[in-house]
Amino acid sequence: MTDSFVVHNSAIVHPSAHIGRGCDIGPYCIVGPDVVLHNNVRLTSHVVIEQNTTIGADSTIGAFSVLGSDPQHLIYAGQETHLVIGKHARIREHVTIHRGTKEGGGCTVIGDRVFLMVGVHIAHDCSLGNDIVMANQATLAGHVEVGDQAVLGGLCAVLQFTRIGEGAMISGLSGVASDVMPYGLVLGYPAKLMGINRIKLKRLQSSHEEIRAVHRTFQWIFCATEGSFFERVNTIPSEFLEFSKVKVIQEFLKKDVKRSICMVGDARYFEKFGSSSEFLAHDAPDFDQA
Repeated sequence: MTDSFVVHNSAIVHPSAHIGRGCDIGPYCIVGPDVVLHNNVRLTSHVVIEQNTTIGADSTIGAFSVLGSDPQHLIYAGQETHLVIGKHARIREHVTIHRGTKEGGGCTVIGDRVFLMVGVHIAHDCSLGNDIVMANQATLAGHVEVGDQAVLGGLCAVLQFTRIGEGAMISGLSGVASDVMPYGLVLGYPAKLMGINRIKLKRLQSSHEEIRAVHRTFQWIFCATEGSFFERVNTIPSEFLEFSKVKVIQEFLKKDVKRSICMVGDARYFEKFGSSSEFLAHDAPDFDQA
């Protein structure tokens, strides 16, 4: 114990680690070289932070989590790479997060106020925004990007280089191999777009008009048959583009990236997962009460 932080007598802290004021390092934790714990970080017990890892203030790391490990990549040859986690993170038991690779920019980055539940895995070179929730055993392969406010359900898996747009919802047990539009809702293996995440939009206090505009934009891009997909992305009606979240969707879909866009499945797909394909082409019955 020091005047500014507490270290259990069974814990091991490397001399080059920087420990902020108010930190609490619990039993059998290991804090490796060049680790930075900002103020009021709590390691509950049996936490391993291997090296070159920064954790933001007021974060809590659950038992048996391993952070800052070498990337699981055949090309990695011991280069100095990093992991950066933001403030107010809630990381539960058995979470694993790896550092970046030199080829991928050298850093895995996680934003503020993330909630990572039991057994989550985040691979090398991933980039996560703020206020993200990942449920039990959700897994990200390397180089995945996840936007602010996204929610990933339990046991879902996301292929490398995939983008998950802000406010998107990935249902549990989904296998995501293509980019998911902002505020999209996807389900299944392989995952298909089922509609928009109106619950998230409501929680973000979006107006009724903005929710309707997002829904109409979804219909315009994914359900219409006139023109090509990218022609529809580039010709979203101006009255929809008055809303910021519609602009976010358009900018996301216009980027030239590695993966295709997650699209709507056919009628047989929706029957398999107990959803109505008619919902995708029409407003839900209670939409005017949204």
